[in-house]
This record gives sequence, C-alpha cells and structure tokens, in this order.
Amino acid sequence: MKKVLPFLFAIVGIVFSMNAQTPIDIAAARLQDTGTVVTIQGVVTNGSELGNIRYIQDPTGGLPAFQNPTAGDFVSKVKRGDVVKVTGKLKDFNKLLELDPLTSYSIISTGAVLPTPKTLTPFQMTETYEGQLVQFENCTMSNAGELFKGNTTYTITQGTQTCALFVRTGHPLVGKTIPAANLKIVGIASQFKDAYQLLPRDENDIIVLSSFLS
Repeated sequence: MKKVLPFLFAIVGIVFSMNAQTPIDIAAARLQDTGTVVTIQGVVTNGSELGNIRYIQDPTGGLPAFQNPTAGDFVSKVKRGDVVKVTGKLKDFNKLLELDPLTSYSIISTGAVLPTPKTLTPFQMTETYEGQLVQFENCTMSNAGELFKGNTTYTITQGTQTCALFVRTGHPLVGKTIPAANLKIVGIASQFKDAYQLLPRDENDIIVLSSFLS
C-alpha cells in the first residue's frame, strides 16, 4: 500500500489539474467571485488597437484578458479572430471584470468569423453585454466634423438616449474626421468606473448610413 498510495495521489493530482484547465462558459465565469481562477475559451474580437487587452467572446458572453507585455507574450501573439483558451484570475479593474493576471493561454485556431454585434440602444448597454460586440444604429456623434483625439470620450446620441464612446491614445481613429452623419457604430461594450462605454476598433466600426445631416 505504501507504494500504491503515492501513485494514486499522483493520478488524482493529474485529473484535478486537467479539470482546472477545462473551459467554462464565459457567462458562468462572470458569476464567480473576483480572485477566482477560471479558464474560458472563445474568439478574440479586437487586436492591438485597444492596447494590452483582448476581449474574448463565446455564445454566452464576453470577458477581457489583460496582460502587460513585460509579463508574457499574450498580447503580442493573440489577434482578432483567434480562438483562444485562457486561464487567469478574475479581477475588478475600475468596475470592468477582466482576467488579470493570466496563468496560461493557447491559440486553438485563427481566422474565425467574429460574432454578429448585438443591436442595442444606448440605455441597454449594461453589465449584461459587457465584453461583447454590440452596435448602435441611426445615431450621431458629438464633435462631428472635428478630428478624433486620443484619450478622449465622445457622446453617441440616439433619439433621447446617449452613451459614451472612448478612443485611447494611439488608436487607429486618432486624426480621422468624426462624420457629421447618421451612423451605425460598432464596438465592444466596456466599462470605466460608473460609466459603460463603447470601444470602436477602427474606421470600419463607424458606418455612414446617410450623408451629411440637414
């Protein structure tokens, strides 16, 4: 028995380790307490345009994974359209739920079709959609006719409803003209402190539906 028991404990340890790496639905991961280590799998919906964070989405929800490049090669290797499996600790960063730090990751495949953005009104952008691709139709933007600036928050207006749109420093939109038009705007639903905000990824996320407003 003295020789058998260590072998059995080793087998149990291997099984436990494998289970710990089994992905769970993102919706289930989002229900866990902060500080819990979880493994998720989904398609990456952004690249370097949003900095050191990659938003991951599966059919149940979305969850970002953050990594400082000095801590590993996750953000340098993972691109939009990659299907990834990621293990990390749940963290509340200014009320945005994210994985940080990351324990491990693997790229399952590349070039996946991204999820269809969910069509919302500004007031519908809540915790339910955090981390997911969403879109607003028939809306306008503040500061129309001006150039996008980095580290700046803009306002999306749809009828009587509004929400924030954030452009980070170094974003592909910086220096581009804000259309004075009726728009469809696509982006990732995110949060900073008490405000939900839309994160467009590039010019393709701002679609002119009709020409200059009268």
